[in-house]
Amino acid sequence: MTEFDMNVVLMAVLSVRHLTITILVVFGIGTSLVIALRANEMNEPVLNTFLLIRWKYLPFMP
Repeated sequence: MTEFDMNVVLMAVLSVRHLTITILVVFGIGTSLVIALRANEMNEPVLNTFLLIRWKYLPFMP
């Protein structure tokens, strides 16, 4: 491997990591929005709705 090849590999790894972080952030914001909208519909506090949704769909989460 030449130095150029190493740089290309490094750039690819960094961009993949950046993409993963971006996807996680977008997913987190989207989930938060959905929970907030559901809470608004049911006239419930956001935290209660979050716990309800988590209990309903993600029972394996701590």
